[in-house]
Amino acid sequence: METIWLNKKALTVFNVWAEILGLFLLVVGFIIAVMLGSAVMLYLTIFVSGMLFGRFWYKIRNTLKFPWFMVILFFLFGFIMGSLYGSKIVIVMLFLFGMVVSYYLHDRKFIHSEEY
Repeated sequence: METIWLNKKALTVFNVWAEILGLFLLVVGFIIAVMLGSAVMLYLTIFVSGMLFGRFWYKIRNTLKFPWFMVILFFLFGFIMGSLYGSKIVIVMLFLFGMVVSYYLHDRKFIHSEEY
């Protein structure tokens, strides 16, 4: 496993996976938001993204949560930074609403996802 040297301490990539994945999703969120041409598409995309992350949050509900919370937050920040249209507050509210709706639907078994 490759190591990263920082202040004479070796950190393995395994120790900083959340930061690496978070940075990647920050860039992905930024690029997606910049490519969208209207506020309606921006709002629809962030709601669907919130639903996807809500499903993911449901799947990891019994495991280590803070690193995944940080990764999700990085995506949201990247999306907000890249959004040229629309309100930042509405974006955050739609993302959170999408997460809550998806989590609730999975928790109540209205939606059932198969593991591959």
